[in-house]
Amino acid sequence: MTCSYVFPRRPQFWRFRETDLVAVLDGLDHIEHQAPMIRGRLDRSRIAVAGHSWGGQTASTLLGATHPDPDDGSVVDRKDARIKPSSGGGSTWKAWMLAASSDATTDM
Repeated sequence: MTCSYVFPRRPQFWRFRETDLVAVLDGLDHIEHQAPMIRGRLDRSRIAVAGHSWGGQTASTLLGATHPDPDDGSVVDRKDARIKPSSGGGSTWKAWMLAASSDATTDM
């Protein structure tokens, strides 16, 4: 079975993911205002991001990893100072990144 539908945003999907996460950060005041149960409870000094596969790529980019723009080869640097790597409970900041060659799983 073949799907003939072509997802029009696919070539730029990585860019939309990065932009979407930054938009959420930019909109935290609005989100907090719209959700009274969290009003006054967000600690903006402790924002973290995590992900798997493309989510991991997006998370690492916002933490400071760079990558080439497939359109023109320029370096994309989307580091966002509002996002910090995990401190691991100590005073030294640590970032962990797991890379895999496939998203496939196998039974163990």
